[in-house]
Amino acid sequence: MKPDRAVMLSELLKEMRRDSRDYYPDEVWLELHKSFALPYVELVIPRRAAGRWEIFLVRRPATDPYWPSMWHLPGGLWRTYQTQIQACRSVARRELGIGVTRVDEVMTYKWTTHPYGNPISHICLCLPTRRLRKTRDRGYFRQLPRPFIPEQIGFVDESVRYLRNQWWRRK
Repeated sequence: MKPDRAVMLSELLKEMRRDSRDYYPDEVWLELHKSFALPYVELVIPRRAAGRWEIFLVRRPATDPYWPSMWHLPGGLWRTYQTQIQACRSVARRELGIGVTRVDEVMTYKWTTHPYGNPISHICLCLPTRRLRKTRDRGYFRQLPRPFIPEQIGFVDESVRYLRNQWWRRK
């Protein structure tokens, strides 16, 4: 890249950050994703029912261009100005309409197969501040429904192992 183009790119990014309040048009956002490994939080919201762990999952819309109608963990971008608990609360509020407390990071995962970039997922166990409602496209599950985003199967498996290790009694 020539120096004058680098200056132009820098000025455009500054303008977008200043004027757009953290919103980037899709065509810019997708290129940023391909260029940088951005942090995300994936929320594992467990409950104990009949002596077994269940995990709250949501289904993507049928119109989703990458994972149509697939079940997954709720998740989203961990913005640079947020702490981990703030990122988890933001995702929980936006995707589930609830708050969360007590966040324990179970694992991180560097995607190599993500369709629009190179995110780093931080898988976080969270406690909801109120009861979650079941609908056709969201609810608690003991076993993963199908179809399920393949990479996230490991997220759930590791989270259940963590839960079985007396997670509730540690704090």
